[in-house]
Amino acid sequence: MNVLYRGTLRMATMPFNVSRVGASQTGFLSSNKKMFSTNQNLSNELQTILKQGKVVKLQERLNLDPRNKIPVTEFKSICTEFGIPENEVQSLSSALSQTGSIIYLPTSSSKDLQSTVFIKPGHIYQSLYHILDLENKGVGLDKLIEAKKNEIATLKQTIKPLEEKKQIIDAKAHRRATIIIYSGLGYCFIQAAALGRLTWWDLSWDIIEPVSYFLTFATVLIGYTYFTITKTEFSYEALNNRLFTKRQSKLMKKYDFPLEEYTRIKNLIEKREKEVEGLESAANYSSADLEFNFNK
Repeated sequence: MNVLYRGTLRMATMPFNVSRVGASQTGFLSSNKKMFSTNQNLSNELQTILKQGKVVKLQERLNLDPRNKIPVTEFKSICTEFGIPENEVQSLSSALSQTGSIIYLPTSSSKDLQSTVFIKPGHIYQSLYHILDLENKGVGLDKLIEAKKNEIATLKQTIKPLEEKKQIIDAKAHRRATIIIYSGLGYCFIQAAALGRLTWWDLSWDIIEPVSYFLTFATVLIGYTYFTITKTEFSYEALNNRLFTKRQSKLMKKYDFPLEEYTRIKNLIEKREKEVEGLESAANYSSADLEFNFNK
């Protein structure tokens, strides 16, 4: 190192400490080792998060499936579809069984239980029947959808004659309700015309005034009494529905319409259609829905 001393440039000596350099290098290596360990831990944590996300999506897929049990082969294929390696399926199924998310008994003495995964354990816990004799019998999802649709088609064929008969009854009941409502409107016009005729042509207002008062009061009283007894809202829709329902009930008794059977089949069709909708949602749910947004 050069220094200026009294106008003369001289070489200054500085002691060189070897121990300080060694300690500095050791600290640098230790710092790099810690940084490498931190990065490795972050990588492991990220992989754990991704794995847990796949398991969560897998459970959502199983919850969407309306069946109570599925074959083991189908369970494995669903796990593979969501990016879970085949060699980890066994440990994953054991972990899900321990948490109560599924019921899987690979060591059971029954071959049926060994080859079945119960994905609705809540139903299984309720009764022994749900464990041993489930409705879907472990059939494939596509076959189950097809069976439900065939059942719906059969039910629609059964209810078709009843629907046609009910449409005729409803048309007659609606026509009767409309006639009664328009008859009331016609009565009001006839009453106004009769009072006008008696007031300006045949008699005088002095005679017709009390008559018109009592006619109007009687009309309001009859209407108020009707809505009070029937306990319906004072509106056109309420009056029309009341007249329609009453006439429909009489026509059904007259034509011996099986209303209870019709209602039962109608509700059963709606129930099966909802089941098919749930099955199709489960069938269309794939690993493409597995998305992660780490920018949030």
